[in-house]
Amino acid sequence: MTQPRQVMAARRALDVLSAYSAEHSEWGVTELSVHLGIHKSTVSRLLTTMEEAGFLRRVSKNGPYALGPRLLEMASLVLARLDVRAIARPWLEELSRISQETVNLAIWDQNEAVNVDQIASTQPILYMGWIGRRTPAHASSTGKALLAFQPPEVVDRVLSRPLTAFTKATLTDLGRIRQELSSIRECGYAIAEDEFQDGVTAVAAPIHTSGMTVAVISISAPTYRTTRQRKGQFVQLLTTASREIGQRMEMAPRWATGS
Repeated sequence: MTQPRQVMAARRALDVLSAYSAEHSEWGVTELSVHLGIHKSTVSRLLTTMEEAGFLRRVSKNGPYALGPRLLEMASLVLARLDVRAIARPWLEELSRISQETVNLAIWDQNEAVNVDQIASTQPILYMGWIGRRTPAHASSTGKALLAFQPPEVVDRVLSRPLTAFTKATLTDLGRIRQELSSIRECGYAIAEDEFQDGVTAVAAPIHTSGMTVAVISISAPTYRTTRQRKGQFVQLLTTASREIGQRMEMAPRWATGS
């Protein structure tokens, strides 16, 4: 079966990127055409398009092509997400020990919060999510804490879609949601009380490092057990832990290089 033109173009672009390695960090049009078995004019158009998008860069005016800065940006996001789970784990364990409630670590993915790590409460009655669970940006503490720090165009895109009311407490009014996001940016934490699930209250704080919001940590508990005093305790614990995790992540590259 013949592949659609767009699929073929995407496949060839991936082949171009895959041709790069530590041993072969630069490619000219002719040699890449021979290597991939693709007509020279097609390779030339691919390289030009990928250069315009930042995935490749020209080493000199008429020289070969090397990998571009856009890939470095994307790689830094991947590394941050991989690092945060390992680095944050001791804080998750400590938060769980002190609060005796369920603690989650979540990241932003496709306009939602996604749990990437969790320590469940040891209490008989507890909130129990799971690793890989997605929660909505407008109705969960992790979602709101992540959405608040996304670029304006991302916030607009998320809020332009129909917003599901999961419970009677779910906010769907755009004005009130934007006001709450502004408040989250100022205070550094988000609270969702019975907004995603009846009977569950959660508090979350974002983890910032190198100018990026890479993840959030949260504490979730049955609402009846989450008094005003306990919510205040959770806020203090989470904001302190998120700040320390972010600082540790900024130090991590220096450990790796031994400097």
